[in-house]
Amino acid sequence: MESLRQVAAGVTKEQLYHLLGRPHFREGYAGVREWDYLFHFRRDGGVTTCQYKVIFDRNYLARSFYWMPQDCGDLLREPVAAATPSAPPAAAPRRFSLSADALFAFGQSGRGDLQSSGRAEIARIAAELRDAKDLRNVRVIGHTDSIGSEQANQVLSQRRAQTVHGLLIDEGVPARSISAEGRGESEPVIGDCDARAERAALIACLQPNRRVEIVADVEQ
Repeated sequence: MESLRQVAAGVTKEQLYHLLGRPHFREGYAGVREWDYLFHFRRDGGVTTCQYKVIFDRNYLARSFYWMPQDCGDLLREPVAAATPSAPPAAAPRRFSLSADALFAFGQSGRGDLQSSGRAEIARIAAELRDAKDLRNVRVIGHTDSIGSEQANQVLSQRRAQTVHGLLIDEGVPARSISAEGRGESEPVIGDCDARAERAALIACLQPNRRVEIVADVEQ
């Protein structure tokens, strides 16, 4: 069957011979412009016999092809592949970045340290996540600046992430979808502040690094 599918206008007698073998009615090779074949195809539990005629032009290149019965040619058609089910839409990350200074007093991390504007922003984000078509995963990630020890900053970032994590759950975001982690000072947004500057100036310069990010995977 696959060899028959490779037969096309322009093939030579030699090529046709290699594909299909000797014609069945012994027409000969040289000087003959018509070859006939008989094929027996298994079909619907039985056997269908088909005659296949190839007509050559004066240069002995195959030009015309005929089946008897005509519907035998339908047997060569490639089966249509079943439509592949479309993959579910990829989860698109939604990212919210909250300034830690808008959430907490400097160096603080508890619920009692939250400012009213910070609570309102968390409630707004929670409402957006609740309304998402398919909320798959929410990561709350705390970040700090580089003031203080690395260990203290790691602890502070984790506590802030946990506080926001808890508030999102209180606002109706499914607990099974949320995780919290602290990354301390390891992922600064800016890093060109002068460490020799006065403390107040340094705190102000490093403000963008103090943040809590909420990254949610939702269907587009």
